Amino acid sequence: KMLAHAPWSFVLAKLLWNPALDPQALRLEFLGGYYGPAAGYVFDYMGLLERAVQASGDHLGCYSPPDAKFLSLDTVLRGWAILKKAENRVRGTLEYARRIRSIQMPLAYVVLVRWDDLQKEAFEKNLVWPWPRARNEWLDWFLQAARAEKVGMISEGQTLDDWAGKGGKSR
Repeated sequence: KMLAHAPWSFVLAKLLWNPALDPQALRLEFLGGYYGPAAGYVFDYMGLLERAVQASGDHLGCYSPPDAKFLSLDTVLRGWAILKKAENRVRGTLEYARRIRSIQMPLAYVVLVRWDDLQKEAFEKNLVWPWPRARNEWLDWFLQAARAEKVGMISEGQTLDDWAGKGGKSR
């Protein structure tokens, strides 16, 4: 799926026709059509990630590791809070809810992969842990979401089922 590129493709296509258009307004237009009433939250989430990447000096790409600097506990917690608001905003609308779940999956994956370290840091900083106490409960949520989205590979060379069979841990 190339959805991550869809907003940018939409904006670029519109700007090619009229360079005077406002890119942020175009982004919101796309998000409004795709995420409906949760568009503002998705816009905020994207902005959070963009600022975190910029501040960290990391390069954002398809091979960014789940422990990249921009994925700090603060960013992960703030991102999840925004996405939960988006989820609540579209509750009862199946397609929008599915789309929100789809964009929750990357953060859910980061939490799964870094479970022990993130949980320890949250505890040490006396922060609220918004995920279940048991990692297996969160893994079940992730696997259900991934299968609903027909995710077959969790990474290059590793199927979702193989990863799940190892408890959601790398090779």
